[in-house]
Amino acid sequence: MKRDALINWNAPVRTIGIEHNADGTPIRDPFKSVWTLKGMSPVFAGRDAIAWEGENERQALWFERFVRRAFLIAPQPEIIWFEVDGYVVGHIPDFLVQRPTGTARVGVKGLTAFAFAPWTSDKLRAITRAYAQKGLLYEPVTAMDLRRPPLADAVDEIWRARRVRFEFDDRDHVMKALKSGPITLGDVHSVLGAGDPRRALALHAQGVITIDVTSSALGSASKVVAGNLDLGRYSGELP
Repeated sequence: MKRDALINWNAPVRTIGIEHNADGTPIRDPFKSVWTLKGMSPVFAGRDAIAWEGENERQALWFERFVRRAFLIAPQPEIIWFEVDGYVVGHIPDFLVQRPTGTARVGVKGLTAFAFAPWTSDKLRAITRAYAQKGLLYEPVTAMDLRRPPLADAVDEIWRARRVRFEFDDRDHVMKALKSGPITLGDVHSVLGAGDPRRALALHAQGVITIDVTSSALGSASKVVAGNLDLGRYSGELP
């Protein structure tokens, strides 16, 4: 931390290289950390749970699944080495994420990082530039991004509904209604008929449909399309 405070993170960067473990395991074991809450989240049904450190990382996993529609996430995948302001710096992204629209490295930062290290935003921008030199995308995500309404509320509702049971007929009826184009969430509820209305959110969670949770608050007027579509970036400008 003391060295980071001395570095001019706005200086040009020179990427040295990226290291991975030969066996594909995380470059650093998150469970060796004793200072943060950690756990495993079953983000994808039928696959191994994904390790996370801290509540912000746990939330980011579900944002990736429900907003960016990620289909593969690997924790602590690599370390990138780069030079900036005469210093050699290493950084381990929190997740390697594969989305329908491409692959990204994601770094998650909590509020305390910005409070106690005012250079954090500049450091994250330097990391972004270092990855860009290799033609790779790095996306910083902050605790503010993960709590910004109405999107955060929508992700929470979908997360709570992710295990609600729906029948094959439910899926077939909704997909038939979508054949002619987008409909609204209210239309989906009408198609599903009597029963738990959270079935519509479960269909989104399972990737059968995609509800537009980014344009406005989740409600009956929310646009719905067929399939597992990436809804775009949920992180904003760095503070």
